[in-house]
Amino acid sequence: MAKRGRGERGPASFQKKMAEAEFYVEFNEDMLAMGKQKSKLASWLGLQLRTKFSYHIPTNEFDKQDWEKLWSDAKVQWKIFDDGPKDVFIRKAKKNSTDRRRRTGYRGLKDNFDDRWQRLMASDSSVKKLQDKRTQLHVATRANLNKKTGLYEVNDIHEQIDNLVNK
Repeated sequence: MAKRGRGERGPASFQKKMAEAEFYVEFNEDMLAMGKQKSKLASWLGLQLRTKFSYHIPTNEFDKQDWEKLWSDAKVQWKIFDDGPKDVFIRKAKKNSTDRRRRTGYRGLKDNFDDRWQRLMASDSSVKKLQDKRTQLHVATRANLNKKTGLYEVNDIHEQIDNLVNK
């Protein structure tokens, strides 16, 4: 059996015995996990999302009880004693579940590239100068959908776009 490298991953990660005190997570004033266990909580959450929430069903179609069950499981597992962090926790879980569906890179983008590129050019004239298809793919993967306008935007990478145009 091949060695996995960089540590254990997947369901086996949570099969080793952890001391009772290791399942305690603290939260800051913004209700975000903090301390040395925050990464283990994040890993646990990712594992729960992959095993309990179907990849093929959009996040907004999950029943509210599914999210409530996830929160109650987290409270029991991680010794969370109040519901203060609940809203932030569920919001992060929904975002993580949604992000997991979008991570297909260039391969996934090629299916809907033309539509995305047209909506990106409609919102930002600087990208019209990009002629190379590979460069267009690079920029399109970094574009974010503005839900109000229905257009894609590249707010954070204008300097990078200018550099690409100059090349």
